[in-house]
Amino acid sequence: MAYFPDQLRKCVAFVGSKDESGKYHFAGSGFWVARDGPANIKDTYRPVYFVTANHVIKKVREKSADNRVWLRVNIKNQGQDWIETPQVCWGIHPTHSTVDLAILKMGIDPRLGHIAWPLRSSVVKDMLDSHSRVNRKESYG
Repeated sequence: MAYFPDQLRKCVAFVGSKDESGKYHFAGSGFWVARDGPANIKDTYRPVYFVTANHVIKKVREKSADNRVWLRVNIKNQGQDWIETPQVCWGIHPTHSTVDLAILKMGIDPRLGHIAWPLRSSVVKDMLDSHSRVNRKESYG
């Protein structure tokens, strides 16, 4: 059985669209990741990336009535809410249509109960990190 750190669940959100009547529709899910950045601004602002599949964004574009991609997020101690993102801000691989990846550069509002998974804790130099490295106390968000 695969090991998933508890913090990993805080990196995931749903992706959807809104129809003409204002009803939301789920299209898929995605996750936040972050690169290390300048230490002097990490507590003020650190850009993160929300990653999903390109086919999810295509589905949203086909069904959306408002040209937005909506993320269903957790609000700290208050349940869930939807936040909007402009469709035009989602990046896809510019030259290779077989890469099923869509990315949005954004920040995580402090009201949200989400974090970004640090890329340094992922695949590095073609090797998966060991279970012991994932369990180290690290800053996740």
